[in-house]
Amino acid sequence: MINPISNFFQRRFTRGKVNLSIAASSFSGNSLRDLAIEFFRREEWQFSVTKNPEILRVACEGDSGQWYCYAQVDESEQRFAFYSVCPYQASPTQLGKMAEYTSRANYGMTIGNFELDFADGEIRYKTSIDFQDNKPTLGSISQLVYTNISMMERYLPGILSILKQDVEANEAIAAIEVGV
Repeated sequence: MINPISNFFQRRFTRGKVNLSIAASSFSGNSLRDLAIEFFRREEWQFSVTKNPEILRVACEGDSGQWYCYAQVDESEQRFAFYSVCPYQASPTQLGKMAEYTSRANYGMTIGNFELDFADGEIRYKTSIDFQDNKPTLGSISQLVYTNISMMERYLPGILSILKQDVEANEAIAAIEVGV
């Protein structure tokens, strides 16, 4: 399991409304990577730079569990992607159920989607944006990040019920989406 590090996300995304009106006018960085770093600094989230300097890693903890998140910046294409990676992987025998679950979860989503790697069973949630024709802002980064971690927090119990309790995908998704 992930070793919790102090000051990561502080469960903000499950404890009330998120301020998405972060002003971009006071940011003077030159790159999309600088903007992502500024976002994490303003939110007072610790982060680390991976071996690839275009990828930043942060830890997240919610009521449903702990997981790692990755911010990936592509300066040349002006793209930003944020991933929440499930702390558990689906075994080869669980891939069918997990594929059904993620497909059911993805249906109707407007921002982001779940991804399932059939090679190793990794499950993750991705939000992304292409800024080529628009000016990147802290607000747009904030919206993508908070939407992402909120969705992983919401759907993680269903993922875990399949992986740990062998619940059927349709039952797991029904338990999550009651009242939606």
